[in-house]
Amino acid sequence: MSKNKILKLTKIFVVLVVFSSFFLISFGQEKPKPILFEELTDEYCSEMLSVHFDHFIIKLNELPNSKGYIVFHGKNSLEGKNLLYFEIIQKYLVGFRGFEASRIATIRGENKDKMIMHLWIVPSGAESPTVAKNFVEEKIDSTTLFDKGWADWYKWNDSEWTIYSYSFVEWGCEMDVNIEAFAENLRTQSNLTGYLVVYTKFGKGKNQAKKVTDFAIKELTRQHKIPKERIKTIYGGNRNKPELELWLVSNGSNPPTLKPEKIK
Repeated sequence: MSKNKILKLTKIFVVLVVFSSFFLISFGQEKPKPILFEELTDEYCSEMLSVHFDHFIIKLNELPNSKGYIVFHGKNSLEGKNLLYFEIIQKYLVGFRGFEASRIATIRGENKDKMIMHLWIVPSGAESPTVAKNFVEEKIDSTTLFDKGWADWYKWNDSEWTIYSYSFVEWGCEMDVNIEAFAENLRTQSNLTGYLVVYTKFGKGKNQAKKVTDFAIKELTRQHKIPKERIKTIYGGNRNKPELELWLVSNGSNPPTLKPEKIK
């Protein structure tokens, strides 16, 4: 075999070795995958929720090239609460904790029977998580419970106060009823009437309920500019804990069905 032929075969062999090495490296290195850090189901007390979010931030800081994704599925029956939780995700992580906004993304999927949050860590080069079906806001055309929460009237420091959950602080254990989003629906959908249904704790009655609804009406009319004639109030009776329900009722639909409780 001539020298030139040997050199030519050697070059071909080297090229084949280089290409085979390239393919072995390419296919041998598995593409990074997103990591499900935690699944949170149903409503959480805000203090507990903040603990989970803090652990999430700590892990993301340990992986500086990663990005955090929060996939949120709201609850079918309480869109007001869904909006509040979804807003709090960014508000807490970025606004309160000061985490870098570009490293946190939120995805909202369709509502389910219970609230679900998936906390994902996505390494550099990995694909972001997806949902089977994105959330689509639907027009309200029936009697719909928008939100509900603890609400009562009480005395403190010789003054009388009304509260929705713990609305005198921004971050309480129970989330406030979402008055702002409730008002926004009334502003943007002229076919809707807002119903405030109040339940008082046992031993209290209509006078106690009226104090709560008067306060709520004042907030809706003065702060959110909702005409008073578009708001109706109903005393629902007694429950084991006092509650305020926010209902949106379309023209021609029946008012909310009352569901008082029995003494346990």
